[in-house]
Amino acid sequence: MSLNLAIVGAGRMTQIAHIPSLLQIRGVEIAALADIETALAERVAARYNIPRVYRDSLELLAGEDKLDGVLVVTPRMFHADACLPVLERGIPVFLEKPLEVSLDKGRAIVEAQVRSGAVMVIGYHNRYDPAFVMAHKMLGANELGALRYGVIHSFGGAWMAGAEALGGISPDETRAATAPPQAQARDAKKFPAEVEWVEGWIHEINMARSLFGEAKQVIFATNEMPRLALVEFEKARGLFEVGLMNPPGSVFDCTIALHCDQGRIDLDFAPPLAFRQRSQIKITTPASVSYPSLTYQESFVQELVHFLQCIRGLAAPHTTVQDAQRDLELAFEIIRHL
Repeated sequence: MSLNLAIVGAGRMTQIAHIPSLLQIRGVEIAALADIETALAERVAARYNIPRVYRDSLELLAGEDKLDGVLVVTPRMFHADACLPVLERGIPVFLEKPLEVSLDKGRAIVEAQVRSGAVMVIGYHNRYDPAFVMAHKMLGANELGALRYGVIHSFGGAWMAGAEALGGISPDETRAATAPPQAQARDAKKFPAEVEWVEGWIHEINMARSLFGEAKQVIFATNEMPRLALVEFEKARGLFEVGLMNPPGSVFDCTIALHCDQGRIDLDFAPPLAFRQRSQIKITTPASVSYPSLTYQESFVQELVHFLQCIRGLAAPHTTVQDAQRDLELAFEIIRHL
């Protein structure tokens, strides 16, 4: 039996990540698309044969009798507006990160999910990357002894390699000319740290909390590029070194180094939208260096497969709304220390 889904938000992430991912999954029907820019929604719906278009969540809910789930992929400052009416109806929600732009709005989403009991999964795609999953399991099993220290590094680069938004390429343009302005390298003055931590590095915060446990204390944080933050977690200290320092044509640059008593685990993430490119995991011990072979799985596809499993009652949410609120709290605590 197919699951009937709708999407709120017809912008870039819907076009380059979520619709292409849903089209790889059997047993899914995209019944409707909503966006306040209805002309854009109609273009996207026509491209992917989505039968109905609405302006917003309220109009969508009024027009659709049976929905098994809703993907909310609006700009972050509209997440609460978009998903609260859906949660109040008890309909499962997949919400693209971050939870929201403020702790109060995030808390409202958490409270609505708890009241309704609706399934809710947050779109932290890195958590579904096979390399990350392996590293997480190794730490949990103490395969290299206790974790001593971790470094989370992310400088941007061509994160959209392998994907194009609808109408993103013109035959009259070179590939270099099509880079969206949002992807241009930014300095600290042009792109405030608050926006970076909440919009971009919230991924890194979520991965760190998953690997290191809850944050106990922000020891220090800097506002210059690269942005640095040293955090005491339950299991070990973690150093964030992040910033949009690499231009869009440069190599995607996101790595994690996990220093343990008996060795080290290194993760080197592939661009998340690059088709059939694996992230790499390297395991170093005093006796050997190995590169385990991983089954290729696209993280954006896997997070949606997980959401559908949660809808069917086959799994419990792996990246929860409560987790996302704690990520937001840590992001604002780091910002407070700048």
